[in-house]
Amino acid sequence: MHLTPLKPEELPILRRWMEDPALFRLVHLEPVDLSRPWFVWMIRTEDGRPVGWIDLFHVDWQNLRAEVGIGIPDPRGKGLSLFAARALRRIVFDEWMLHRVTARVRASNEPVIRLLKAVGFEQEGTERQALRTRDGWEDLLIFGILNPKSDDESG
Repeated sequence: MHLTPLKPEELPILRRWMEDPALFRLVHLEPVDLSRPWFVWMIRTEDGRPVGWIDLFHVDWQNLRAEVGIGIPDPRGKGLSLFAARALRRIVFDEWMLHRVTARVRASNEPVIRLLKAVGFEQEGTERQALRTRDGWEDLLIFGILNPKSDDESG
């Protein structure tokens, strides 16, 4: 598995994945603020085939923080989410020297909650009834992880 920056010619692949209503419902919580930096990497199998994406958005260079999202809709990517999340963690903390990364996830998305905990995210809070669904309301869980190499965690 490896990550590569999204290439313009791969946008149709990403678009096709996002047209899946079930996947879109899981990953789309609110629109990304495109006035702030947004980075997308394709998750690839060893033979180079894209099977999903991981993105970093709402990047705040002044406060060294960002939000993260992941989607692996291709069945060939089964089991690669942990590797992708660890690879992105190395990028944001070791190369970019960010201090904090946040993930917001539907309370019902148990696979992503397990993934976040496996790479060191801690649940920091709950936005109660933050998402309106066709069945009512759903909570959003807020997870965060701090750069273990940061000098001052107290701010």
